Amino acid sequence: MIGFTGNVSGNNMGASEVANIPYNSTSGGRYWGVNSLFEDAAEVIVNAQQGSASLLQRKLKLGYNRAGRIVDQLEATGLIGPHRGSKARDVLIPDVLALEQFLSNLREKGKL
Repeated sequence: MIGFTGNVSGNNMGASEVANIPYNSTSGGRYWGVNSLFEDAAEVIVNAQQGSASLLQRKLKLGYNRAGRIVDQLEATGLIGPHRGSKARDVLIPDVLALEQFLSNLREKGKL
């Protein structure tokens, strides 16, 4: 992204300014690091009880890079466990009802 000076999510920021935004900062009431498909991805992961980028690619029709970023975000919020080599990540939320409570808590904290 050398020399990028375009518009990022409606904000007039260059690549260096975007790169310096802390992961947990808020911007316009939304958690800057959370992808717009975060909640859909969380539901797919909880229903399947396995966390992997390839699952998100298939179910949400995403490219690998975007699916990988979402998996990282799911880990950062505590929804799935850490990377375990080629195995799928552990899902730390047991069912959809617990997921709804989890997402509600994230919204209350301003992270969604």
